[in-house]
Amino acid sequence: GDGVEWPANRFVKQRRVRFVVTLRTVIIVFLVCVDSTLQEHKIPVNEPFWMQNLFFVINHLLFPLAIVVASRVTVLEFVHRRALVFQTQEEVQKSQVLNQALIHSLVPSFLAVELAQRSPLDWHLGAKDIFKDCSILQMDLVGFTSLSSQIEVEDLVMFLNSLFTSIDSAAARLGNVWKVDTIGDCYIGVVGGPDPCVDHATRAVVLACCIIDTVKRIGESIDIPLRCRIGVHSGTVTAAFLGTLMPRYFIFGDDVNYTNFLEASCEPNKVHISTETAEFLDPEFD
Repeated sequence: GDGVEWPANRFVKQRRVRFVVTLRTVIIVFLVCVDSTLQEHKIPVNEPFWMQNLFFVINHLLFPLAIVVASRVTVLEFVHRRALVFQTQEEVQKSQVLNQALIHSLVPSFLAVELAQRSPLDWHLGAKDIFKDCSILQMDLVGFTSLSSQIEVEDLVMFLNSLFTSIDSAAARLGNVWKVDTIGDCYIGVVGGPDPCVDHATRAVVLACCIIDTVKRIGESIDIPLRCRIGVHSGTVTAAFLGTLMPRYFIFGDDVNYTNFLEASCEPNKVHISTETAEFLDPEFD
């Protein structure tokens, strides 16, 4: 629109508008009928003077007044409906912004615009995506089951939230990191892929080192020795949506399974990388 805002106190109640519009219509119809009758039946000269005055008032005062009132009510109704349109447009725009922000938090940015135009029930019907030349990172906390029984649920939630928020912050600073999912204490991410970069392996290893430092720092703050295992592998992943209820964009493939193996066989507070990842790294990581 033209950017005009309509505060709540400027709105006219619909019932009042409808009542006035209905009353306007009744008055107009009544006066039109009276006017037609007067035109067809000329007033005799011997009619009482008061009746002549009454007909004069009806013809030359009430009828024009009714037209003026009807015009003002019409303008009032137009303003009211226009305000409702502006309010509806603003609400729709806010809803679209929130929906797009939610979708951006669930899937890579290149999918967000397309998915915003489709129902989540149909997301799984789309074609699978294949991403080459990327690095997969998987992190898991050591002894998380035992840790869960040692601290209160509220403290556990705060701890995990602090951990994953710190990882998200580090990933955002590095760039080109797609957070695939967090399952309990497990973090899965892809560097490159939907957001390609030539140094994806280097970024993945740097992120892994940041995660180890973050876990140590959080463990020291809550006086609990925390350790993690991280596996990093470079290769190809296939991504697709699963299900219709809360669909998730997940990754599959042999390289994903191999990353899981690297993480499971890793020593605590170490980064277990594959030969393929090592080939991409600079000599400074030796």
